[in-house]
Amino acid sequence: MRREVFVEEQGVPEELEWDEVDRRGGAVYFAAVAEGAVIGCLRLRPLGGPTLKVERLAVRAPWRGRGVGSALMEAAERWAQERGYRRLIVHAQVQVVDFYRRLGYAKIPRPPFEEAGILHVAMEKALSPGTIREGLTGP
Repeated sequence: MRREVFVEEQGVPEELEWDEVDRRGGAVYFAAVAEGAVIGCLRLRPLGGPTLKVERLAVRAPWRGRGVGSALMEAAERWAQERGYRRLIVHAQVQVVDFYRRLGYAKIPRPPFEEAGILHVAMEKALSPGTIREGLTGP
């Protein structure tokens, strides 16, 4: 799924797409499935304290614009909130900033930057206090 979207469609080098987070673990992965196939995915990576970073949100081309990305984000936010996380950040590709804005994310005041040769903007969203399960501090 990620290879299809990031490597094949967007030209991200294979060695950048599959990073240390994938190799060593520590992230939480979400997938959207339809008709027996994965049609979307994302991962959440703990940054320490109450903050997680949304990474690698991808939706297969035929499913874009149909709510798959929003559903993945809502599931990830709910998961984070239930575990006591208070803030999500994302490095959004500039062409999808409006998608994140509609979900309640705001730009972090810093200039756009390149990751894997693609222009990005840092964004964040505060999560309201959810159900905090005792003993859980992260994924």
